[in-house]
Amino acid sequence: MKNKIIAPIILLCLVMAACQSAAQQIPMVEAEEELVANIQDGKDASVPVSLNGAEQPNELIFANGGSRLVIKDAEIDLLVSEADPIISRINALIADYNGYIIDTRTWFEGEYKYASLRLGLPAGSFERALSDLRELGLQVLQESASGQDVTAEYVDLQSSLTNLEATAARVRLFLEKANTVDEALQVNQKLSELEGQIEQVKGKMKFYENRAAFSTVTMNLLPELAEPTPVPDPGWNPSDTLARAIGVLSMMGKVVVDAAIWLVVVLGPVAIFAALFLWTANRWLRGRRVIQ
Repeated sequence: MKNKIIAPIILLCLVMAACQSAAQQIPMVEAEEELVANIQDGKDASVPVSLNGAEQPNELIFANGGSRLVIKDAEIDLLVSEADPIISRINALIADYNGYIIDTRTWFEGEYKYASLRLGLPAGSFERALSDLRELGLQVLQESASGQDVTAEYVDLQSSLTNLEATAARVRLFLEKANTVDEALQVNQKLSELEGQIEQVKGKMKFYENRAAFSTVTMNLLPELAEPTPVPDPGWNPSDTLARAIGVLSMMGKVVVDAAIWLVVVLGPVAIFAALFLWTANRWLRGRRVIQ
């Protein structure tokens, strides 16, 4: 009696398992048919597929335990007595924090030396390093800091990468099953496009990872300029006024004498020549009147 009851139950379980397996295979078959159709039509082969036939989730947990991915930057204008000793101390400080110098620029304005350094610092040491950098100079003239949260962009890239890699794996299977050379060329072309997209996504992800791992700090070193010595006000001094007046009078006398000399030297010969001409003309006119 028990065997008669157990046998139908086992049969029913087997039928239900087979139906569930068939239901799971339907989305995979539909995805494969869509992928093949896209390849044959020359369309984008990147259809969202996964091992169980469901679409990939829109958001994935960030690799580092769900932490945020933030790009930090800062800029400090530091007043220093001399630039060279501070540059040496910055190099030593960056080495202690396992950072690096991105670029350095120095220039002179008169006798004063200026410098600008761009530093790469581990993100975990960003705040402590800024505090130490502030202490190197005489005064912080200006400081700015910013943070850019790129977690959402990074998560989108993770989703795209997972989707592209899954699609590329299926295209490789189609490449093995290609029956003609033409089909193989079409599938291989789509595979090359997918692999190029995968490398681009990986490159963007690597960029975000590196920028978030190392913060950028720009240090502008401005030398302390010597203040001009103020000239004391001597007040009213009659002797100085008299001396300046005599100086002005002497200068005016020199100008008058110089002008007279110029008049005598330049206009004297002209005046003599004009007088001789008038005297000669007058005598000639008188002579004509006598004859008449």
